[in-house]
Amino acid sequence: MNRKMGTPVLCKESILEDVKTEGVWNYPTVWKDITTGKWVAIYGGCAPFSYDERAGFCIKTVELYRATSEDGIHWKSDCENPVFSREIDLGMDEPGLSRIDGGPVFYDEKERNEHKRLKLLYRFFDTNGVPEERIAYSSNGKTWKTEKLACGNEKLFHSPSSIFYNEKEGKYYISNWFHVHDRRIVFYGTRDFKSVEEPLLILQADGEDECTAETYALIVIPYEDMYIGLLWMFHGDAGETKLNRLMGYMDCQLVYSYNGKIFQRICHRPFIARSRQGEHGGGSVFPTSVVEDKNHIYIYGSGSKGEMFRYQEEKDAALLRYSLRKDGFAYLATESTGDICTKALRFYGEKLYLNVCAPYGVIKVRILNEDGKEMEGMSYEECTYKCIDLIEWTPVWISNKTVNSLKGQVVFLEIEITNGELYAIRGDFDVLGANYIKLE
Repeated sequence: MNRKMGTPVLCKESILEDVKTEGVWNYPTVWKDITTGKWVAIYGGCAPFSYDERAGFCIKTVELYRATSEDGIHWKSDCENPVFSREIDLGMDEPGLSRIDGGPVFYDEKERNEHKRLKLLYRFFDTNGVPEERIAYSSNGKTWKTEKLACGNEKLFHSPSSIFYNEKEGKYYISNWFHVHDRRIVFYGTRDFKSVEEPLLILQADGEDECTAETYALIVIPYEDMYIGLLWMFHGDAGETKLNRLMGYMDCQLVYSYNGKIFQRICHRPFIARSRQGEHGGGSVFPTSVVEDKNHIYIYGSGSKGEMFRYQEEKDAALLRYSLRKDGFAYLATESTGDICTKALRFYGEKLYLNVCAPYGVIKVRILNEDGKEMEGMSYEECTYKCIDLIEWTPVWISNKTVNSLKGQVVFLEIEITNGELYAIRGDFDVLGANYIKLE
């Protein structure tokens, strides 16, 4: 069986167009409100600030807008009234030459203080252009309270600055760059958003990337007992001769980690690629938010029609939604018939589930003992099924034997599939792996 990377499918109905959006600054965050059942999104709009002749594009100040939806596809938004802006931050109608740059918003499921459920890291530039790092908190995205970070302007986080909670270490990580001219991805640890640790190098472009490619952002999502990362890759314009290239396009690669600090790339090709030219996301794509709902995974992001900082007058997509099957980040596929055998397992209960897609295929399951021999009553012949396409399918042997009878034993699970895909194996078992050594 061959390992494959999933292919998120864009739902064109979900595209939210906004006159104040530009893909480069939108960074939507989406969640499903468990009390109302409605979907909520906070996304960035942007107001013109000044034209940078040296850079060749218009610098903008970020404003946050709130949208709601009954189904996560069709959205309602008030694009005339931001829920957060420099005017709101300063409490005045005339903010002068100050501006804001930041996002995406972090929806913190672990936060016990409901008034700090939403967190926004941003840089505030005063009227003299001096930056200061700040954080804003909100319970619902409608009203916000801001604080200055203790690090002041010693640590400045370039936009986008994303946050995730590492449960294994009991602290938050801020994903960002080393500094403005060094786009390697680093994490800054913090437990309280007051003191911030020194940067920890996570990812950078390597020899398998094209010469002008750079890492740009890493959005990390805890997924069961591991961490999935959406790695933005910036493909710079080779004709632009600058210390820090700005012209080019963005797409997204897939990375993963078991501890939230050491990440590996699935492969060096796009997980979320650009759309067709002329469409939303045809210039660049910026995925920022992941929602698990029932048997699907939804990835939300923004997209631009033109490449980075080009065609800034276009109405870009504030929201794009891509869908995946549950566990669909990666899977095993057969070209005709293929099989896999797990590492050594020890069952402690009766549950065994396979996420398998073989609507026109055949799946067989058997159990091998510690010596690799087929166990009586749990053979392929006694567990052969056709046309299975389920997120949680439980293998059943005609002998009526179940994995509950295997408690405490060291066994191996072997699966043969014809014309199908295997996405996950779950159950009441421990994987012994390298910790298991059988002495002859």
